[in-house]
Amino acid sequence: MNCYYNVEIQMAEGHKIGTGTLSMFGNYLNVNANDLDEREDYRAVLFFKSDKKPTEIRALIRSILKDMDNRIYYVDVVYRWEWEMNCDRFVLWADGREQNYTGTTVFKEDN
Repeated sequence: MNCYYNVEIQMAEGHKIGTGTLSMFGNYLNVNANDLDEREDYRAVLFFKSDKKPTEIRALIRSILKDMDNRIYYVDVVYRWEWEMNCDRFVLWADGREQNYTGTTVFKEDN
């Protein structure tokens, strides 16, 4: 079962995202440079397909946050199973907070 992930990494104030941070994400999540979708000084987005479950990805990102010692402000993960159209989302913060979101589809009539 594959899942598509969009992982946004937002660095804490005063910490630019560097190759070391991206390498750590690559090692933990088994992604490579081709999976880097966007990169700015303080933010990067990875887009990849994985056979890891969202609970596994969540645990790996918790480990990264712990290892990065508050250099990352938050990691925002949007994911969907390959057979579903709705995305779900979770956000992990450096201070240990977690937020969960469930995606839905809303149809509006065209006028």
